[in-house]
Amino acid sequence: MKLEGQQPQVQLDIMKDTSIIKCEGKVVDNAVEFDCNGTAFDQATELRKVSALVSPTGQAGVIPVPYYYCLKCGNRINLEKIK
Repeated sequence: MKLEGQQPQVQLDIMKDTSIIKCEGKVVDNAVEFDCNGTAFDQATELRKVSALVSPTGQAGVIPVPYYYCLKCGNRINLEKIK
């Protein structure tokens, strides 16, 4: 039974309907550069200082910005550029 205003349920098979994201970073080993292709990532937080001149409160402050990085090579992952 569907209630009015409710979105239909979508069945998602993780193994079939998704693909693995691979790191596009470069790794150097014995003076040879090759693609990282790492598939394990972790999340970190970058702290950004904001000036009082552009702050919405008019006071200087710090903004936490989360990001992901590759555990194999340390490359920061840009989620907007993922293919």
